[in-house]
Amino acid sequence: MDAEKNLSLSGNGSVAGGQYNKVQINGSGKVHGDLMCRSIEINGYGRISGAAKAAQVTINGSAVIDQQLSAESVIINGSCKVEGDVHGERIQIDGRTKVLGAMRGDYVRSSGLLSVEKNLESEELAVTGPLKVGGLCSADRIEMGLSGMTSRIKEIGCGTLTVRRQTASTLFASLLGALGKRKLIVDSIEGDDIYLEDTEAKVVRGDRVKIGPGCMIGRVIYRSDYQKDDKAEVQTSLNM
Repeated sequence: MDAEKNLSLSGNGSVAGGQYNKVQINGSGKVHGDLMCRSIEINGYGRISGAAKAAQVTINGSAVIDQQLSAESVIINGSCKVEGDVHGERIQIDGRTKVLGAMRGDYVRSSGLLSVEKNLESEELAVTGPLKVGGLCSADRIEMGLSGMTSRIKEIGCGTLTVRRQTASTLFASLLGALGKRKLIVDSIEGDDIYLEDTEAKVVRGDRVKIGPGCMIGRVIYRSDYQKDDKAEVQTSLNM
C-alpha cells in the first residue's frame, strides 16, 4: 500500500490493511489485517481485524480492534472495544471503552466508562467516570472523582492518590449516578500520599494517609501521618 494514499469509506465496504496516510470511516467499514497510518477517524462503525498503529486515533462512532492499538493520541467519544493492548502518549475517554488487554499511556483521562481487564499504567491518571481495572492500576499521580456508578480496581500503586466525591455536572453523569451508589472498591492501595472518600479497601499502605467520609477500610498501615474522618470506618491502623 502507498503510505501517502488516503482511505475513505462512506457506505458499506471493506478494504485490505496496509499503510495509508489518513483513514476515515463514515459508514460501516472493515479493514482486513493490520493498519498503519498517520490518522484514523471513525464516525460510523469500523472494524480492524488486525492491529492498528497511527499518530492520531479519533473514534466518534463505534469501533472494534481485534488486536493491539498504538497511537500518540487516542480520543474516544463513542464506543470502542480493543481485544489486545492499548498504548498511547495521550489517551482521552469520553465515551465507552473496553480493553481486553492492558492499557499504557503517559497521560490518561477518562470521563466516560473505561474497563481494562489487565493492568492500567500511566504517569498521570485523571478519572471522573466509572473505572474498572482487573489488575494493577499504577501511576505517579491519580485523581478520581466519583460522580456515578461503582469503580472496581484490583490493586492501586501510586505516588499520590486522591479520591473524592464529585457532584454530577452533566446529564451523562447524572444518569450514571441514578444507576447506583458512587464509590470505589479496591483490594489494596499502596502509595506515598493518599486521600480517600467513599472507598472500600481491604488494605491501605502509605506514608501519609487520610481516610475521608464514606470510607470502609480493613487495615491502614502508615509511616508519617494518619488521619481519619468521623464518618469513616477503619478496623485497624498500624504505624510502621
